[in-house]
Amino acid sequence: IDPAAAFPSYVYLAGGGAGQGVSMTAGGDVGLSVDTSVGAWAAPIRVAAGGSILGQGFFGSWDNAWPDGTGTAVTLTAGGSISFDYIDTAGFSEGAGQHGGNVSLSAGSGSVTGYRIATDGGPRYGEAGANAGHVTVNATGGITIDSIGATGGYAYEGNGAAGQGGRAGNVTLSAGGDIVVGSIDAYGGDSVGYELPAAAGGAAGAVALSSSGGQIDVDYIDVEGGWGAQAARGGTVSLSAPGDVRIGEVWAVGGDSQGSAAGGQGGTVRIQAGGNLVFTAPWWTNVAADGGWSTAGTGGQGGVIDVRVGGGPRHGHPSPRGAGLRFRRVGHQRVGNRLPIRSGVQRNQRRNVPGQPFDRYAGLCR
Repeated sequence: IDPAAAFPSYVYLAGGGAGQGVSMTAGGDVGLSVDTSVGAWAAPIRVAAGGSILGQGFFGSWDNAWPDGTGTAVTLTAGGSISFDYIDTAGFSEGAGQHGGNVSLSAGSGSVTGYRIATDGGPRYGEAGANAGHVTVNATGGITIDSIGATGGYAYEGNGAAGQGGRAGNVTLSAGGDIVVGSIDAYGGDSVGYELPAAAGGAAGAVALSSSGGQIDVDYIDVEGGWGAQAARGGTVSLSAPGDVRIGEVWAVGGDSQGSAAGGQGGTVRIQAGGNLVFTAPWWTNVAADGGWSTAGTGGQGGVIDVRVGGGPRHGHPSPRGAGLRFRRVGHQRVGNRLPIRSGVQRNQRRNVPGQPFDRYAGLCR
């Protein structure tokens, strides 16, 4: 499809059933208009261009109603840049939810720009929730994506049973330039029982953002463990850039336990910034790795927050309490883990006071 040519009103490129898909290869550019859809039914979509993959097209699953199937996988590989409107491999359907498909994007000499990537697992009744697909984006230039969803599917009580929550997907973004993302949701699916006991919550995903030559700016990351009779541990978040790291909120808490089991353990958050660490949201807590609650057992152990900054931590909004970091055990007991804070000028280690949230830097905010 020539991006310089006049586009028809609608273009549909469809793959067949499971095992079949769509494959497009071009020595130059591939251009997709806003009304162009590249879809497949539980089959892979592969687009490779020697130049760039440009436009506002849709890639993904048109119909995910295949019983117990796997959502479409999408692979876009370009020698230049990649731009898109929506990539959807989520496993939602009117019938049984299915696993989300993986998404892989690679821009050899340019940037990746898009609105939405969704690889969520679908909900199911009376069985385990579906797992989410993984998201991998690599760009020589920058990466700008408004939102990414890779959440585990919920497991609802049905047919006399309640299954385990679905596993979340991993989200990995690597860029030579800046990484700008609105939100990333990679939390585990909940197990929801009504008259029957719930099962285990789904595992949270791992989110890794790495820039080799720019800065990172992300509004919201959620890698909470799934809720259930056995709560899941919070996920892992890693942010690394030679410039500033700007974050609104990172939520890496353990899932809540609906029974006598302990709440889920808090996750791990590691932030490494060659410049400043800037908190951009006016919340009391910007980074949380709390343990989960338990309705009848002990609270989950707090997680780990490891921050290394070359410039210094500061808050982008006026706040009487400064930037927020918090980890603690919640539920029947509240005892936090040790939080290492490392900067280019000093190192401060402090333990949380039992019963109190550790919700700001100790003397390091400015």
